[in-house]
Amino acid sequence: MMSVIRKMVLDSPDAEDLLQDAMVAFLAALPRFRHTASTRHFACRVAVLTCMAYRRKQTPWYRRLWSDAATLEEIASSAPPASTTVAAKQQQAMLRRLVEALPPTQAEVLLMHVVADQTLPEVAAALQIPLETARSRLRLALGRLRKSLDVSEQRLEDWMAEA
Repeated sequence: MMSVIRKMVLDSPDAEDLLQDAMVAFLAALPRFRHTASTRHFACRVAVLTCMAYRRKQTPWYRRLWSDAATLEEIASSAPPASTTVAAKQQQAMLRRLVEALPPTQAEVLLMHVVADQTLPEVAAALQIPLETARSRLRLALGRLRKSLDVSEQRLEDWMAEA
């Protein structure tokens, strides 16, 4: 669950708190678990949903800083770590904005497939939807991303793997 959370919130200091929230949600959801998918995938789905709820509640760090009229030193100390290049950070931010703009059903399938490394049959089983519905949602999500980015299918897959 922690690897899924870290992929979704990057280097957020709230990752450990989100893990605790996800574990509590997982334990609360266990009575509803139907064993149609593995427990690992069920836990990953709970982690994805917990992160999506967290991200909906959060405002981007740069918006908080600019709205508070922070000084240059505060901006520098609050910025995300410079562990990757600026271009990669921009790619990640753009991709995150585009995913957040997707309808929730499409975003959920996309995140479970790409971030949680689940196969489409596993995603369909975890979401309790037909496999063709999962395929359709993934196709629509990738189509919207491709149209927004105006890139080819292979380039989109390469770009998502980098981000």
